[in-house]
Amino acid sequence: MRVGRRLLLDSFILFSVACSIFFLFSKIGGDPVIQMLGTHASAAQITMLRHQYGFDQPLHIQFFHFLADLVHGHLGSSFATHQPIAGMFLDALYPTVFLGLPAFFISFLVSLAVAFACLRWQQFDRVLRFLSSLGISVPALVYILLGQYIFAYRLGIFPVSGFYGSILHKVWCITLPLIIYVLVSVGFQVQVMRSLLLQEMKQEYVLVAYARGLSHMRVFFRHILPNALAPLLVYALSELPSLFLGVFLLESFFAIPGLGLLMVDAINSSDFPVIRAMTLFVAILTILCNEIADVAIFVCDPRTRSSL
Repeated sequence: MRVGRRLLLDSFILFSVACSIFFLFSKIGGDPVIQMLGTHASAAQITMLRHQYGFDQPLHIQFFHFLADLVHGHLGSSFATHQPIAGMFLDALYPTVFLGLPAFFISFLVSLAVAFACLRWQQFDRVLRFLSSLGISVPALVYILLGQYIFAYRLGIFPVSGFYGSILHKVWCITLPLIIYVLVSVGFQVQVMRSLLLQEMKQEYVLVAYARGLSHMRVFFRHILPNALAPLLVYALSELPSLFLGVFLLESFFAIPGLGLLMVDAINSSDFPVIRAMTLFVAILTILCNEIADVAIFVCDPRTRSSL
């Protein structure tokens, strides 16, 4: 019953987001026909194209058609390229996933390892916390520009831009953006994970385990980490939409033909159907990550199963 209510609530949220996106872009998008044809188009061309796309219909009729197209998976066509947005989206999804998934897992594992080092070796705790705070204070753009200039342009170790060739060459193309993403994200993640692990270390069962003479490594991996896994996964999954936004930024600077570059090109060309579809994608991704986080809690912590 509660699962049904959650699905109903998510459906309502998604419907509200779709309504907001449609009416917002209807107000700020201007006349899409003028954007496609230009200001020198004749009145007959404007009238014909407006009728072809249904822009001459009342706004509520356009909204119902918009919802019907979403249900059938039709996202419309791009104003700039006149290609189906669904096809453009699928073509750009592969480079984004190719870069985003390794970035997600590597940044999570590196942050967890650094957080463990902060708690395991107290003499390095202040140094690592200082470095993580320093990493947070430096803007991501600085990492990107320095990485491209030093390691790609001056030293020639990595490609400056692009995503092409064999699988191994594509891996080489995303190596520098991947390193930059880990450096940017690890500072904040270390502080959050350190706080979660430190809170778990203060529990009584941990003190009992130490009193029994168990080693620090065994206490951490057998007791602390399993109990802290649920909040760690919830935090990591809640950061997944922000991860994709960070990947979008890297794609635009490294000319990786993913969703980020698609979004930047759409903004530069005022391609509002593509921008609208990408906004809806981020909303769906956020809702999906929240549900996956709830499932992760359900699996990792049996105490929460009675509340679902």
